[in-house]
Amino acid sequence: MLARGSAHAAYDSPDGNRVCVASTSGGLASLLADMAAERDLELPDIAGETEETLLEMEELLTFGEFHNPADIRGYGAEVLPEIAETLFADDSFDAYVFAIGLSGVDDRAKAVASDLQSVAAEADAPVVVLWTGRKEPDDPTERPPYAKLRKHVPVYEDPAKCMDAVASLTDFASGLETRADRPARTDLAELVPSPTLDLPTGRVLTWSEAANLLSAFDVPLVDTQLATSRETAVDAAGEFGYPVVLKIDSPEIPHRTDIGGVAVGVETPEEVRTAYDDIVAAAREVADERDIEGVLVQPMVEEGVEALVGASPDDVFGSLVTVGPGGVLVEAMDDSEVLVPPFSAAEAREAIEETMLDTLLTNRRGGDAIPLDPFVEFLVNVGNLTAAVDDVAELDLNPVMVTENGPVAVDALVRTE
Repeated sequence: MLARGSAHAAYDSPDGNRVCVASTSGGLASLLADMAAERDLELPDIAGETEETLLEMEELLTFGEFHNPADIRGYGAEVLPEIAETLFADDSFDAYVFAIGLSGVDDRAKAVASDLQSVAAEADAPVVVLWTGRKEPDDPTERPPYAKLRKHVPVYEDPAKCMDAVASLTDFASGLETRADRPARTDLAELVPSPTLDLPTGRVLTWSEAANLLSAFDVPLVDTQLATSRETAVDAAGEFGYPVVLKIDSPEIPHRTDIGGVAVGVETPEEVRTAYDDIVAAAREVADERDIEGVLVQPMVEEGVEALVGASPDDVFGSLVTVGPGGVLVEAMDDSEVLVPPFSAAEAREAIEETMLDTLLTNRRGGDAIPLDPFVEFLVNVGNLTAAVDDVAELDLNPVMVTENGPVAVDALVRTE
């Protein structure tokens, strides 16, 4: 498997980052050595029996020693199979790059392309070709040899893209090795404590039902009181302190803002009464009275960074958890990462750091950096919930306010199977 390029090889991924480069051009060999170093690719020495065998090849212009990249100037292109066979017999390398600085369209190119195809077929490790010579055939209707070679082996024309591909190969293999001893996700899910929950099926949960579910997995929600009258809403606002937020609570209205079911920045008792009446009236336009629980009253959380944490079903993995900037930034930034639950704190941290959330939390204008660890724990707990509770079909916590005192979800949408 090869990222950033096409691949047709049938061999396995490399076990490490040890690369052998063989080049028909001394200048190209030197350039590739520098690029390999920039990408943390190791170029082990060509030594011992491998070096001795290559030095004995009369076609190669050598000066008593071989290096890596291997300079195969002279008639080295004519003996590519012999060179490759010698290199493949050496277990010092995990991947091979053959850099051809010759014309890719003449009769000689046909032989070189044919040899490279045979070389790739015989290799037990990945082979990548860099071909930098002439590319325009005399007959523009003719398909040149180097282009035909692409059917069988990854061929690059740009040295940087070639070495990027090799680096991607080795990174991929390293990731596989890191995860080789990790238990399957299904086995990990069985280890997540699953409290006994009596969730209604096939609908959106009320705030109370969602709060019970999230609380069972230590996913904090903003302080909330349910008001069923204008005056109980005023009392709740007085306890929290102004300004407050009012929002409808109904399983039939999952997206409150769409129907005018939310009022923010409410600052006086009279404004609370007016907002309560307006919200209930709007809800009655779209939902039966029996499906309206009341109006939620919450304190305004104005300090911090808005994040989005959500979960959705997936045909392959069962469920996926998404994290990224939240609130108004969701559509503006279109920046999120996806995790397969359950996942570790390290995986959660890596996902967060791949989004703009990391920058928003650490480089705050006019404020100190917000610690990342509490939000990492928050994300891990959401992953555990998603892995342990099969009944959850959709979970949307947006926004989650990540503050200096920790993260807290100020809105929650939970839908069950």
